Amino acid sequence: LGLQITGVFDSEGIGKNFWNRPIESLGELLEVEYDWVVVSSHDFEPKVKELLRLGIPSEKIISPFGDAFNLLEENSD
Repeated sequence: LGLQITGVFDSEGIGKNFWNRPIESLGELLEVEYDWVVVSSHDFEPKVKELLRLGIPSEKIISPFGDAFNLLEENSD
């Protein structure tokens, strides 16, 4: 697909590896350049809300779970 993973960020599992990359804290996400933030957790709603609270723009958050887009629309007001 021509995608490159910049990093793996989460509020849990910090220091463990995911796809051979260390999991970094969500706060570290604010320090890197990215095109999109992909939320791939089945428990995506709290993850999306946490990203929005951090100030990640909703248009930069994507998910393979269709309901995430509804959640983003609800929080865009």
